[in-house]
Amino acid sequence: MKKLSMILLATAIAGGAANAQNAVRMQTCEYWFDYDFENRQSVAMNGEEQYTQQFDVSAMPQGVHSIGFRFGDSKGLWCSPFVKHFVIPTLPPATYDDNQIVRMEYWFDYDFDHRQTLESANGEAAVALDISAMQKGVHSIGYRTIDSRGIYTAPFVKHFVIPDFTSEPTITGITAYEYWFNHGPRVRVEVGEQNPLDLQNIVIDVKDVVPNAITTGYRFDAKEGIAYVPDQVTFGIQAFDNAGHPSSGIVSESFAYTVPVRLNLDPLQDNMTEEVEAPSLGNIQSFQAEVTPGDSVVFDVSGSGQFDLYDGDGNPVEVIAIEDKDTGLMSYKALATTRQLYALLWGMSAATETVEVNYKAYNVTGVTSIAKDDIHISTGKGSLTIQTPHAGNLAIYSADGTQAAHRTVADGTTTFSLPAGIYIVRFDQQTVAKAIVR
Repeated sequence: MKKLSMILLATAIAGGAANAQNAVRMQTCEYWFDYDFENRQSVAMNGEEQYTQQFDVSAMPQGVHSIGFRFGDSKGLWCSPFVKHFVIPTLPPATYDDNQIVRMEYWFDYDFDHRQTLESANGEAAVALDISAMQKGVHSIGYRTIDSRGIYTAPFVKHFVIPDFTSEPTITGITAYEYWFNHGPRVRVEVGEQNPLDLQNIVIDVKDVVPNAITTGYRFDAKEGIAYVPDQVTFGIQAFDNAGHPSSGIVSESFAYTVPVRLNLDPLQDNMTEEVEAPSLGNIQSFQAEVTPGDSVVFDVSGSGQFDLYDGDGNPVEVIAIEDKDTGLMSYKALATTRQLYALLWGMSAATETVEVNYKAYNVTGVTSIAKDDIHISTGKGSLTIQTPHAGNLAIYSADGTQAAHRTVADGTTTFSLPAGIYIVRFDQQTVAKAIVR
């Protein structure tokens, strides 16, 4: 029988200078298990300060338990309760001297439902398994044993490989090599079997190179439709044997080279939006537009990047870039000088997948005559200055036809404060010129 023995010292809760006849004595002990105060038990005490008690805990489950106490004296006063913890341990299982392994179960490739059973002799199990029908590659075998009491061990799993010897050819030499520039595509060259590979007399053309990045120092050839980008190019090469096994790749030190990037010029229609793939690193997205010389043009581009504009001869065209904070669009405004314009977009974020480009051309109408050469126009940052030989009516219009300023001026010099943009200047109903204010 499981018993719990407790020896406690109980003292009077209240006392005083009373005689032995009137002394306060401990009278009652209450106890409870596992904090079950409502079902506590009461035991009378003999008045002594030492209290000894045994408790039957044979019916309690194994594990951690607690017992709580409090004591009452002859005046009916109780001390503060206190709690002690104890453990009913798990006893070791019974041993069986005659216990032994009687069977083994095994299965392949985690197929437990189709496991096989093998009887054991003298507590040992050994078997040779035929795996000739199994496919080449990685497999597993799982197994567990059962003793004479019917108790199973934990399952074990081992992995093994059935190699494909028949399909692996004998390595006899190098039969191909691949080379590449920067991070561009690979070029594969098949060669007669060699061991080792002799590359002393081969000639490799530096072509189809993708530059590491487009930089502001590139040159645009409008006639050929090519951008020439200065770059530091690396060359890589790797060999392959007759079984297709690769060697380690070898990458050269970088060398200076001007990379030609052929452009696919996408035609733009007036006031039409074109959606294309965003230019990846080392590439340029390019467009062309038919215009009338003297037209004001605007390219609205979604996303941030580098935007360059060129005339029909490949000369850079100065643009004014304005960002719309609400839509995130970038507007690039310029004045057309030739019938062809080429827009090159590059250097966008790698996270940008597509880009939209909207092109608009603003034609000036109602031009009947051109002002005389003695009217001079100059611009500065946020200003436009006009010098006229006589008094007259001066009007300034923005590129979309909105009147930006109108004034009757005397002869001499007049300056207007204007936001950045493209403007048409008219003096006495004559169109003088278009001007760009920065």
